[in-house]
Amino acid sequence: MEASSLAELADDLLLEAAIFVARDQGSPGFLRRFTETVTADAELASRALDRALAARARVGNVSFSLGPGDLRVETTSTGGRLTACALADADGRVTASLRVEDAKSHPVAGAAVRVQARSAERIAVTNPGGWVNVSEAGDTLRILLGGADQDKRDSDANGEDAVGEGTVTLPRNLREAYALAAAHTSGEEVPDTPLRWRVRARGVDFLCQERTSGEYDLTLLVAGVSAAFADRSAGIHGVRFAAWGHRRLQSWIVPLAPRPLGLGGSLYGTDVDRLNERSVRVGRTEELLRSGEDHLDEIIHRSIRHSDAGSAWTAVCDRLEPGGLRTAVKAALAERENAL
Repeated sequence: MEASSLAELADDLLLEAAIFVARDQGSPGFLRRFTETVTADAELASRALDRALAARARVGNVSFSLGPGDLRVETTSTGGRLTACALADADGRVTASLRVEDAKSHPVAGAAVRVQARSAERIAVTNPGGWVNVSEAGDTLRILLGGADQDKRDSDANGEDAVGEGTVTLPRNLREAYALAAAHTSGEEVPDTPLRWRVRARGVDFLCQERTSGEYDLTLLVAGVSAAFADRSAGIHGVRFAAWGHRRLQSWIVPLAPRPLGLGGSLYGTDVDRLNERSVRVGRTEELLRSGEDHLDEIIHRSIRHSDAGSAWTAVCDRLEPGGLRTAVKAALAERENAL
């Protein structure tokens, strides 16, 4: 048999094995039921079962609900990431794209995702790139990975009172020795660019670049988003997080816009040193804004003052209803424009 045919057979067997593992509870007689269900050469079937079980172990558990226009970035029980986005089509169906990665940011093939919609339920399996696309009738999809059966709640969503636990020291090359040592445990250095690092927190990639002046530039990236979803998402979704700068904990909001690798947004010239990992939250930008009403003007002005070109913030402003929130965003955009 040709190599291409063997690869196709292996992929087909992995899909069958992953679905079987997701449906079977592993009670006595598991292997007998598997060989009766997956009829193939014993060695190939055994490899497929090993791959399916390994994929399940790598991805862990997580579950949540997904509706049209939603973007969810969930950290699984093993530290992996499931990125999910959904759109509504003209036939009243929800079309969702999901991407599954393990704790080392490697895509996972053969991960079984249970999808529930209205009274229907199906099992979809990720391809070699970690992707799976589903389309179901209804207005909400229930996504369950790895046998999870309860919602994964966002505890300490704002995280502004959390100190110590969940704190990530952002890597720096020009600081004292202890900060440099922390960089080796907190971030992955990007090859050939000694002042740039990538740090992942709650499914969001923080691309960090230090200037010689000591200021810090951050690009926040949510990868694993379908092109169709990204094209319609400028400013709709954002990331909220809290970080320490000059020994003061500050909140930031970064609206996301299409980037080559997904959805992203940047902050320039910040003084941040440490990230409160538990504070990182992806959601609709308007909801993220309203969740910080105690210091809303301060958060908006700081975030816009350090933002990139501002097109995503302009898109946010255009969608806001008339009122105090829109006024604050417009004022901060005008202030930024005058300062340029």
